[in-house]
Amino acid sequence: MNIQEFAEETGLSKDTLRLYEKKQLLIPARTSGNYRCYNQTDAATAKVIINLKRGKRSLK
Repeated sequence: MNIQEFAEETGLSKDTLRLYEKKQLLIPARTSGNYRCYNQTDAATAKVIINLKRGKRSLK
């Protein structure tokens, strides 16, 4: 799924997803056109990140 669909599914903003990618917390695959392509493994990782943030854990 693309970044818009993934943002809607996870409840995270596209800017937040880009930040997590920059911090290498999420590393989505890329299409031949260099678009992000998220999968269910990325969704599971995002859920872990969300739960850590809720617990006030640092994502350094």
